[in-house]
Amino acid sequence: MRMNGLVVTGLILLAAGSATMSAGPAMGADTGPVDSPLDATYRIEGAPVRLHRGRAGRPAAPGSATRTETRVVGAPAHGDIDGDGDSDALLFLASESGGSGTFYYVAAAYRDAGGYRGGPAVLIGDRITPRRLAVLHGVVVVDYLDRASGEPMAVQPRHALTAYLIPDGAAWHPVVALAPGEKVVEGMVTIGHEVRAFEPCAAPAAYWLMGDSPAYATLLAAYRDATTGTPPYTPLLMVLAGHRSAPPANGFAADYDDGWRVTRVIRALPAGDCKGDQIVLTLPTRGSTVSSPLEIRGRARGTWFFEGDFPLTLSDGAGNRIAQGFATAQGEWMTSEFVPFSAVLHFPSPRPGPGHLILKKDNPSDNRDQDDALVVPIRLQ
Repeated sequence: MRMNGLVVTGLILLAAGSATMSAGPAMGADTGPVDSPLDATYRIEGAPVRLHRGRAGRPAAPGSATRTETRVVGAPAHGDIDGDGDSDALLFLASESGGSGTFYYVAAAYRDAGGYRGGPAVLIGDRITPRRLAVLHGVVVVDYLDRASGEPMAVQPRHALTAYLIPDGAAWHPVVALAPGEKVVEGMVTIGHEVRAFEPCAAPAAYWLMGDSPAYATLLAAYRDATTGTPPYTPLLMVLAGHRSAPPANGFAADYDDGWRVTRVIRALPAGDCKGDQIVLTLPTRGSTVSSPLEIRGRARGTWFFEGDFPLTLSDGAGNRIAQGFATAQGEWMTSEFVPFSAVLHFPSPRPGPGHLILKKDNPSDNRDQDDALVVPIRLQ
């Protein structure tokens, strides 16, 4: 598969800090924000393409009778791509010019002044099968099917590939290949005298960070730089490439079922956690010691609330419930933007030790796929 002149094979990853490849000139001043990413203007191969309800048509060349048709494929994905706290949109775009090819691009529409402003599109491939778009704290994940190396274009795409990209204004960073078995995963890293843990956002289990990992020195330096001046064992949100591994049989690592061998450090984010694009807890902080009355503050998108609140649960390390209540919106909650919330939990003195504060998305529907929660580790006093 060829991606804007770069040959890409297997699983591919964006390497921050390397040279960038142009994705076209910056957007013109006449393309202001619009209400929907399906109506935004994107740059495809340097030319502005204004969509209307997810489609656009234009002459393939000045004076040509042949038209280039562009359409949005599937539903847009949403996430904070540029790190400003807003939920941006990510789209697959298909472009056809009357020939045999159908070229697929990925483009982002950024939240701006209450609307969306389109950005440049990057070519993924010709006659591929798009599957999924997602955002891992600024890292764009592109899942698709393509043909194996050497297969003719007439063959149906069946080879699963994943691209990891970071949009950067009018450019996209070049990509480098990952080794077989490597994955890019976001999660919380905690390092200290007795702990070297990696807790992926998508999995409840914690992994022991292998000290002989190829990128362990880089990870350790990034962790120390980002947590300078914070309490010991402060968790840090990181995006890592690596793979599972058997942990050492002795020492503190013996308490872990699996290890994680780090091959690359993609991003280290001093602020935020796994649910940072949906809900942010400012008080109490992760790992802090709490007692009654427990004051709780933060902000969440309006979609986290129902009738202006959402449920809270405080539990001990064994999962036993100590207290429960509701966080209340401190403003108009019928919005997709962030809304401040607050709560106070009262509870009898628990047994000192580890615990969790669970901020659960209020889901009045019967669709359990819409369930979500932010689980924050704390210590009970």
